[in-house]
Amino acid sequence: MFGAMMAPRPLLMVSATGDWTRNTPKEEFPAVQGIYRLLNAEQNVESVQIDQKHNYSKESREAVYAFFNARLLGGKGPVPEQRYRIEPLQDVLVRFGRERPANAVTMDRYVADRIGEAGREIQELLPRDRAALEKARATFFERLTFSLLDMKPVPGEVISEKKETLPNGETLLLGRAGKGDRIPAVWLAPQKANPEAAPTLIVHPEGVAWVTSTSQRPGGLVKGILDRGGTVLGIDAFQTGGAKAPRDRDKRAFTVFNQTDDANRVQDILTALTYLQSRFKSKEVNLAGLEMGGVWSAFARALSGPGVNLAAD
Repeated sequence: MFGAMMAPRPLLMVSATGDWTRNTPKEEFPAVQGIYRLLNAEQNVESVQIDQKHNYSKESREAVYAFFNARLLGGKGPVPEQRYRIEPLQDVLVRFGRERPANAVTMDRYVADRIGEAGREIQELLPRDRAALEKARATFFERLTFSLLDMKPVPGEVISEKKETLPNGETLLLGRAGKGDRIPAVWLAPQKANPEAAPTLIVHPEGVAWVTSTSQRPGGLVKGILDRGGTVLGIDAFQTGGAKAPRDRDKRAFTVFNQTDDANRVQDILTALTYLQSRFKSKEVNLAGLEMGGVWSAFARALSGPGVNLAAD
């Protein structure tokens, strides 16, 4: 995406066989090339791959020299690298070979200062009146959106597929158009609906199985809601209940390129809330988070907008 933003200006994509750019010629480059093609500028994007480990090798540098020479100076052919002098460390490091000053800021001190700074800012945002509450909500809404990469979808983005009919409801798959996510869910309706009772989304680490079992158990939470005329939606949030699947989190910098399990769970709750509000056409819905589901639900509530009543462990 960042590469394609250069279109239609000249772009050289340099990659190496020994790092994460090894697939660039057959994956990223054709994709970027397609964007250039849309702008009738396919001739402006090039790709070169060097058989090296992760580095900026002499061959890579010379490929860039030739690219600049052709695109900026109108030249042709290869451009060999000239001899150059590596600057001595004592010329480029101001404190090379000298002791650190006694008042120098250490990394531990720097980190502690930033944590303290953030703590003070949070204290300043604690709501003391209606205006301060709205400011805190807006501030943390933005921060949570960008840190979790979660967003409540609009009704038109939510898709649903009925899987099985139950005596008092149905099982479903929920998701978002174009995202590829599929959330196993169960919809349970009361024998006699109470028009005053808001529908409830139940979030539990055991997911649909827990919701179904407590709908039949005397004194069970879900049975109590149904007996009072309330509708219940239960979900298998990401990597819970029937939605568990192998996920290798041991790769280096995994969360740089992937959302965490918990962030995905928060997203599933937001998707389910939109579905519940849309299907029931209710101005208010209840969100009940149990055990660790309470933590995921608390974050989801902060991103869900008005009309969601939260009860969370």
